[in-house]
Amino acid sequence: MIELLIVLAILLILFVVYMGRGSAHFQKAQQTACRQNLQTIHIALQTFAGDNKDRFPSDAFAKTSQEALAKLVPQYTTRTDTFTCPGRKEEKLPPAASIRKRKISYAYLMGLTTAATPEQWIMSDWLLDEKPHGTGEQIFSSDGKGRANNHDKYGGVILFVDGRAEISKPKASFPLTVP
Repeated sequence: MIELLIVLAILLILFVVYMGRGSAHFQKAQQTACRQNLQTIHIALQTFAGDNKDRFPSDAFAKTSQEALAKLVPQYTTRTDTFTCPGRKEEKLPPAASIRKRKISYAYLMGLTTAATPEQWIMSDWLLDEKPHGTGEQIFSSDGKGRANNHDKYGGVILFVDGRAEISKPKASFPLTVP
């Protein structure tokens, strides 16, 4: 009986190590869900742009991403759950409620239009900073601490103007420009 309990305890420990919140496998699954969130938000962004002379949401006085993106809810989407990265330990936002004074999990680059090049990023998991980065430069947390750690130390997801969402390691897999 004791041997059986020891074996079960070892199996449980191995399972937690493999599937736990900080594991690579868990974070890869969360990045896939995050990618779907950003693509869902992109649909709302495109619809907004279609109604606003091809301009994505912008607010000259906005200090945060959610202040500009609040224009999307509830007219262009009622799905506020997509504004919370599944890799974070944050509460889900109430459906169809304004996100203006709430915390979202993504960075948003204001001032873009649908005419921007397809390689231009528009949203992403939180970045270390908002300046331009070349391929190979650090953009996400490499140790899972501090800012830009939506997916621990396993990188993040970046949404481009054309609706494509790519997963990047902590060091940029592609250049990120800021016009």
